Amino acid sequence: MRAALRDAPNSDEIALVTSMIKVRAILAAGTDVDSSFVPVFEREGYLKRSIDEIEVYVPFNLVSVFPGQERLGDLVGTARSMVLSGGHPICLSGSATFLGRSIPISDLDFCEYFPSPIASMPSLITGRIGSSLEQLLVRVNWNGNRFSAPFDGLQVELDRLANEAVTYVKLDFLWDVPKFGMMPTTSMILKVNDNFCGEALRRSHVHQEAVICRGEPPRDVFGISEICGYLTFLRSEVSKYAASGQESGSTDSLKALKRALSLLLLVGAEQDPELHAEVEGLIEDLTSPAVEGIVVERRFLELSELAADVDPKLRRKANDELARTKLGVQDVILRDEERELVLRGASEAAAALEAIIEQLFSTAKRSGH
Repeated sequence: MRAALRDAPNSDEIALVTSMIKVRAILAAGTDVDSSFVPVFEREGYLKRSIDEIEVYVPFNLVSVFPGQERLGDLVGTARSMVLSGGHPICLSGSATFLGRSIPISDLDFCEYFPSPIASMPSLITGRIGSSLEQLLVRVNWNGNRFSAPFDGLQVELDRLANEAVTYVKLDFLWDVPKFGMMPTTSMILKVNDNFCGEALRRSHVHQEAVICRGEPPRDVFGISEICGYLTFLRSEVSKYAASGQESGSTDSLKALKRALSLLLLVGAEQDPELHAEVEGLIEDLTSPAVEGIVVERRFLELSELAADVDPKLRRKANDELARTKLGVQDVILRDEERELVLRGASEAAAALEAIIEQLFSTAKRSGH
């Protein structure tokens, strides 16, 4: 942190961060639940394993919490079904990268890097329009222009909007994922050039993405400026969600806890004698049955919001399916007073972790000058 947060790091500090990333990748080998990830020495910062002849590249900071074969096979299968072009790398992002420690999730997030011509994208998107609830496209956000089902005339409209200024497209699905059931599932498509560069990369941090591809990862950015940028981003996110969770009593406090976990894993807190207990305690909180109840409730809220935008011809069927699914987990969902108590505890934990993180930044800044 001291080297990464310097305003103007010198060559020795840049080399220090590079060497530490190499060491962290070596130390991360075999820490996953299957002991299957190995360092990729030609792509420093990544470790990899194969699932059904597909390579999965994971940043060093996520390996110890990353899901194993039991869940990963279904996630890889979902990613390969979702990717618009089979030759593009697609990444698993968000809380699903913590599934190796059984932290419950309310949705699935993917990120596809799209170097193909933008003119090819409209037909690929409209090819996903269908009538099956198992893989149902519900919303399209084309660079800020929003469309929802039914998608009459969508391709004509997208063809009109396709131009070099497009940086991203966001697709929201109802997706039936094996072992998970019906999930709110999002694919963020980043329009990049042939060298996988472009403005769209500002929307994503490589350190929170597990890359699923047949070749190599598209980005190799584990340098000092990228580490600094991600640390600063996570610090800001912890502060923002801790404050909003405290003010509103919402699940934002849980978001703050997850961002705090990401930051602590990035700096290697699990290897520090004092901070190790904080990391394990945080994971224990996030995997508690009470938090699972809140996450399940959040999942069904998101599913209900998506169902409201489903094609009217399918809406009743979608709501009936959600009602049947919800019956199966009704006992997990908390009563209002229990929910309030858990979120109050999460808010207190988020405030304590924010204080620890601020102290880490303060110490790093002082020692860096």
